[in-house]
Amino acid sequence: MALAIALSRLVEVEVRPQALSVGAQPVASAPAEPQPQREPAAPLSPAPQPLAAPQVAPARSKAGRTYTVRPGDTLGAISKKAYGTTRHWKAILEANRDVIPSEAKMRAGVELRLPNIPR
Repeated sequence: MALAIALSRLVEVEVRPQALSVGAQPVASAPAEPQPQREPAAPLSPAPQPLAAPQVAPARSKAGRTYTVRPGDTLGAISKKAYGTTRHWKAILEANRDVIPSEAKMRAGVELRLPNIPR
């Protein structure tokens, strides 16, 4: 309850300051001078941009897109780079059966053909 009274008095002071003075006449204030427009402050230095990992785009050949296997690549990772999802790894394997007999025997440096898969 005391808090409500204190808040109401604070609002009264903020809204009507002349209400507190007893018997005092309200003083007419002078017209306010226009404030000069300030230019917005320029930032001191531009914010550093985070470094993005370089995008590896599959190469194009006469037969379509190709990808050269790097050390540590998997068919799922190659599918993610080429198509944006890992679910096309079997299609890559089937298109390259002559180069890689199984997904476990893929070597770095081998150039794979990437099949055209509709999105």
